[in-house]
Amino acid sequence: MLVSTMGRLCVYCDGNVRSGLGHLSRCMALATIVRKFDSMVRVVFIGHYEQYALDRMQASAFDFIQLPIDVFNTAYVLEVLGFQEADFLLMDSYTLPQSFYNELSAKALKWGVLDDFELLDYSDAQLVINFRVGATEMFNYAARTRALGPQFFPVNLEFESIRRKNQGQQVEQKVEHILICLGGKDLFGVSLELLKTVALVFNLARITLLSSDESLVVTLNERYKGTELINIECLCTDVHKKMTNVDLIVSGGGLLKYEASYCAIPNATLSQTREQQQDTLVLEKEGVTLSLGLASQFDKEEVKVSLKRLSQKKRQIMREQQVLVYPVDVFQPLARVVLDQL
Repeated sequence: MLVSTMGRLCVYCDGNVRSGLGHLSRCMALATIVRKFDSMVRVVFIGHYEQYALDRMQASAFDFIQLPIDVFNTAYVLEVLGFQEADFLLMDSYTLPQSFYNELSAKALKWGVLDDFELLDYSDAQLVINFRVGATEMFNYAARTRALGPQFFPVNLEFESIRRKNQGQQVEQKVEHILICLGGKDLFGVSLELLKTVALVFNLARITLLSSDESLVVTLNERYKGTELINIECLCTDVHKKMTNVDLIVSGGGLLKYEASYCAIPNATLSQTREQQQDTLVLEKEGVTLSLGLASQFDKEEVKVSLKRLSQKKRQIMREQQVLVYPVDVFQPLARVVLDQL
């Protein structure tokens, strides 16, 4: 039983084309988990949010402050943070400079990061969370508290029921339902070719493609009008509902590959950045995803060959490995390390 703190948590993350939507999604999941264990905690988000992110924030139970532009200004952000009188500041961003963290320490503020790559010096941080598989071996953080590995994955609470259902079941003999989602932005415009390739390999499967590009959704809906097996939709706030009964997920290398693996759903990853690809290869080595290479080097024939490797046996082995790597209950350990800071 965790003791109520009545603390105030301030979360800095963006949700836009530049940063993607993964940072916002995982921070919202983390905040929801914290509130699940202590409903008295006040959470406020600060960042630059474009329309889809704004829709999510407005539909949530969290307060948020919209920064006016997607250009970081240390003095301005520090001023905004100062008005919040937070007990703890949690940052999740690749764009914050080292000087910003140095300023936080100089002002004797309590802060931590949700991180992936250890690109900066976080030795003054009270807390570092890095949920990557193999994080304890790959990184050497000097922060006071280090929450490393998939047991600290900030997963959407709604995914737990999907995980519990899947972990006790064998995968289907044939892939019947597929979800494709490259995340907040298709950086290299490969959605259509990817969709065509997936449909060619799994020609009897029902495929849903989610995209944040409304014009692309309109174009593809026109192209596939009358095609019962292919459904094109705008990226929604309740992606978990789309994952309930899918047999395979094809993601763009961000958070979704982790969510799929937590849910014990076989998945393949077309990474959009080299950093994502490095991470994907680690996960592939662990047997929890299949790498389709880089989106910037999309090769239809290579992707087709890779997807054909996903036999029933391969998908079952992947599911069993996902269950081993990702604990079902990541919620209490994550809530505890955050609440301990308040």
